[in-house]
Amino acid sequence: MKTKRYLVVSLLLVGVLAPVFLHAQKASALSWTVDSVIDAADNNIGDGICDDGDGNCTLRAAIQEANSNAGADDIDFTIPGAGVHTIELLSELPPLTEEVHIDGASQPGVSCGDLMPDAIPATSNTPHNLLIEINGSALTYSSPESSVINFGVGASGSSLNGLVINNAGATADDNVIGLYIAGSNSDVSVTCNYFGSGADGTTSQSNFGGDICYNNGAGTDTVVSNNLIARGIYLNNITGSFSLTSNLIGTDEAGQANIDAANSVAASFNNSDNVSISGNLMAGALYALVVQDGAGYGVSNNQIGLGLNGSAVTNTYGMTIEASSNVQVNDNIVIGSEATGISVNDTAGSITGNDVYQNQGDGLYANTYSANQLEIYNNSLHNNANSGARLARYIRFHDNNISNNTGSGVIIDDGIGTTVFGSTIGLTANGEPAGNVGDGIRIIRNEQADGDADVIIGGTNSAERNVISANGKSGVVIYNDSCSKTVGSKIIGNYIGTKQNGEVAQNYGNAGSGIQVYETKDVDGCGGESVYNHQIGGDANGEQNVIAGNQGDGIQVYSVPWQDCDDGDGVYRCGGTDVFNIAIMPNSIFGNNGIGINLATDSDNDGIADQDTGPATKDLIKPAAYPAEQANHYVAYPKITNAVASSNKLTVTYDFDAKPADETLSIVGYRLDFYTNDTVDASGYGQGKTHLGSFVVDGSEKGASHTFTPVASLNQQLNITATATLLVEPSFDNNTARGASVTAKAEPQNILARIKSFFMPTALAAEISPANGSYVYGSTSEFSSYVTITNNSNSILADTGSNGMIVIISATLLFATGNLLISHRKRA
Repeated sequence: MKTKRYLVVSLLLVGVLAPVFLHAQKASALSWTVDSVIDAADNNIGDGICDDGDGNCTLRAAIQEANSNAGADDIDFTIPGAGVHTIELLSELPPLTEEVHIDGASQPGVSCGDLMPDAIPATSNTPHNLLIEINGSALTYSSPESSVINFGVGASGSSLNGLVINNAGATADDNVIGLYIAGSNSDVSVTCNYFGSGADGTTSQSNFGGDICYNNGAGTDTVVSNNLIARGIYLNNITGSFSLTSNLIGTDEAGQANIDAANSVAASFNNSDNVSISGNLMAGALYALVVQDGAGYGVSNNQIGLGLNGSAVTNTYGMTIEASSNVQVNDNIVIGSEATGISVNDTAGSITGNDVYQNQGDGLYANTYSANQLEIYNNSLHNNANSGARLARYIRFHDNNISNNTGSGVIIDDGIGTTVFGSTIGLTANGEPAGNVGDGIRIIRNEQADGDADVIIGGTNSAERNVISANGKSGVVIYNDSCSKTVGSKIIGNYIGTKQNGEVAQNYGNAGSGIQVYETKDVDGCGGESVYNHQIGGDANGEQNVIAGNQGDGIQVYSVPWQDCDDGDGVYRCGGTDVFNIAIMPNSIFGNNGIGINLATDSDNDGIADQDTGPATKDLIKPAAYPAEQANHYVAYPKITNAVASSNKLTVTYDFDAKPADETLSIVGYRLDFYTNDTVDASGYGQGKTHLGSFVVDGSEKGASHTFTPVASLNQQLNITATATLLVEPSFDNNTARGASVTAKAEPQNILARIKSFFMPTALAAEISPANGSYVYGSTSEFSSYVTITNNSNSILADTGSNGMIVIISATLLFATGNLLISHRKRA
């Protein structure tokens, strides 16, 4: 039956006397109605009649006529008979080269449903009822454009609606695509189709080359929405804009089961810009979503691995984003992946508001290579089989909730420049215990490069504070078992083992220690490398951690003695110099079941520290039997002999044995810190709840005393404890300064900070300014006198020494409000 050609002409009605203006007429829009499932060519292309010579308007003939007409054309369907009408292609259809609208929904009885309902989980959605099927099983691969339907060059503005497109290619080797869109096309619309399934929406009938490919061009404003896409969509090198929204990708029409077991990638976007991926369900694939080498990707409100009924539809990998910029990953659900839920590498942008759970690997992995590029915040990472999050370099990770993961909450691996703050790790969002089975945060293999920022856990204000509680092992672990170092972190301002308000309560303490620092021996033939230059707590406002209520020690530092590094072959693999320069600054440590600060060893290398073999037993062992860097060099803590309160003053009398195990150290001084506690610690060592203050001495003292104006009220029975920190000349690693530093906190009373003075180049003398409060001195080998710091004068006394150098004899500086930092490091 021959179809009629409809010429659409615009008429302008004017008044009788009105002049008539003649315009150049555009090409007419024609409509072709397919009425046969036969695959036959048009009998006379370009005559304006869709006819295969036998009176049939076939799909092939309609496309040929549409291409021959210069205007936009419609291809509709009215194929007689009930049920599904299948067009078996004998060869590839000609590419569309004009704007053509192919509308399978025009077939009587067809309806387009709503595959993605607004509320999830849903008892049901509204599937499509599609009756026009195009089968490409006879097609074979001839070019990358080989496809069932081809929107070729010139097809901008075209649309595809209401079709079932399946069986492209007889086998996977044919690699024929369901729908190919040339990348130069813009304003293409693909809606209400089933790709790679039967018309029932449940039977797998694969398009072996994939369902949709949009390839290589600057096309803009193309939309793919409300489709079932069984084997996947591929976008490559599209530099305009594209939207993928509200599709079922990888599942049946009910959104509840995998439809194509061979689906390798549900959605893949490569080297493309300005892509919006929103409101889709992606499941049942090797990779649910792959985004790489592009800019301006928006990935929001997708369900990855979650069926419409709320059950998991497994992907091997969830979301993978590589080498892209300006990526926004917001408010997605990622569940049930057999590996990592969300993996982001070498990418700039933000990841926020996502719910990532029940994945068999890590919930999230993130890494980038430049500072301030990738921000991860307000996510929920819970109930994953490995860690909640694994972070590498330059990640700003904050305000996340990490709970109930089978591994650790957060692992920082090679984490230069990474910060973790404002997060709850081991609690639910409303503050109930929901501990990760492993550690709260685990820092491993962080080999700090010269000039790079440390890993920072926490911050100096309440918004930056992490709450790290109720975890199955320790709260924070700094650890190494690899061939690289673990160097440079700050753990400041956190609540570790407490409720969100800092209170100790049952079930909130971490099962191990609050903070643990250690290293193990030979791994992979190179031995565990050093763990050093880590700061725990601090003098500045807000830097103290609250470490309380934990089942183990408050802080535990240990490593393997060098004798235990021999596996029986006479080779000592870990050298005994493995854990050092761990600066334990002021913290609030109380209510832990173990020791407040435990400097220990791990003689059997089982990851569990032996009972404290540090300062308390120094005189009972041979110093050579232990590596000097362990256990604070075995410097004893001050032994308090008396504490007297008078008015608002507290005077503490103490003995201090300053002799370290290693007599060869270039010692600058010893920092003594004093604390008060509400109760006597059962261990006999004491903990440190409230920091009174600190000062520096240059050696052993007997019967010495110091008077504080304490921060705690003296109207109660207080128990006083003290710690000692050894201060040595800077050490150097790969020509990078690793200097020790002393922070003397400004108190109302005089603070004596005696530090051995040394030669200073004349050129540096001009840098000394009493108003500055921070001084850097050159490194020399001779020391002779002291620097005295008080708060009631403002002067510096210096003499000229030999070789044109200046020797600082004494210096008295007026403290301003805040902290005075006296640091020693090598100058370039």
